Amino acid sequence: MGTSSCIFIYYKKKFYVSQTYSWDGYIEGVGAYIFKFLSCPKRTKALKKGLEHTTYISEDQYETAKWKIGQIPRKGHLHNKIRRWESFCAYYTSRKPPRLYEIHEHVDACSGPAVLKLISTATAQKPVTLVHPAFHSTPTAPKKLKFDHRVFPFESNIHDIDLDELDLDELGIKKLGIDDIIMEDFDIGDFHINEYIYAYMIDLDKSTLKVYQGYCDPVCEYTFAELQRFTEAEFIGRYREKMKYEENPDNMPEYKVMLAGSLCHNSHVEKALDLDKKFELCSTFWQNPTHLLCTQAQFSRRKKIPAIVDAMKNRIPICKCSSSNSEWMNLDKEKNILWHPKYGSK
Repeated sequence: MGTSSCIFIYYKKKFYVSQTYSWDGYIEGVGAYIFKFLSCPKRTKALKKGLEHTTYISEDQYETAKWKIGQIPRKGHLHNKIRRWESFCAYYTSRKPPRLYEIHEHVDACSGPAVLKLISTATAQKPVTLVHPAFHSTPTAPKKLKFDHRVFPFESNIHDIDLDELDLDELGIKKLGIDDIIMEDFDIGDFHINEYIYAYMIDLDKSTLKVYQGYCDPVCEYTFAELQRFTEAEFIGRYREKMKYEENPDNMPEYKVMLAGSLCHNSHVEKALDLDKKFELCSTFWQNPTHLLCTQAQFSRRKKIPAIVDAMKNRIPICKCSSSNSEWMNLDKEKNILWHPKYGSK
């Protein structure tokens, strides 16, 4: 696994895009890619037009596409296309490979930051297919969702959707429109933002870019006007300065804890206030956490949360915690170990 990230695009008071990527998510990688794209007004204008030509699939359909692409033999015609596509995803100046859909019909959804270029060239004849943002929402967000599709009579539209159980193929739905799942009053806190080491929110209504690291509050914010006059070094420099401001080396806590995901029904940010002065709530491995906290259910999930996978890879102990714990600072880490690099799972 590399450095995970997610790109959100907000336009006309709704989220159109929540594009995940497993590599180079840091500010010098995906962040710099986004900077270069947004620094040109013509490209942001094209992005707005292209968003009118997006179609959507489910998370399951995306995972299936990703798996099938990974099974393509390492030699031959399609493999060469995959190599060109991977270059297109990683480097801003790369050209879009011709006949991209020979790789897979849902290859757009796997394209990472290059999706900005794909969307900006989308037309009614050649739409871009992405994962619907609703599938990246938190467990409590479905209360704000309404499934509104023409295959159902109006009175049968589904509220409080269980997205894990929503099988589009079984329902006979090949693709979704953005308004087939209505996300009422959604904000950044309604997404699994803490599952990504970095998150970038492009707000086309306010002409701003916000950078997040695990919290619902941004580390830093840029206007498009600033991006147009900044150099790449200035773009990265502002982020670095903000990070230095947030870190306080003279008052370092005893433990640096990272959460694997939300531990309560609203947001882990509110609960995290309990850690003040005794723990530092970390959002990235760049800040070197000493422990990762998660619930038993999160640890036992068949599809592991990325933060848990990264903790094991980086030999960081994983401790059990629950939303009922009123004093996290008194948590007996030794008794609540779920996984330890020396001893494995208990």
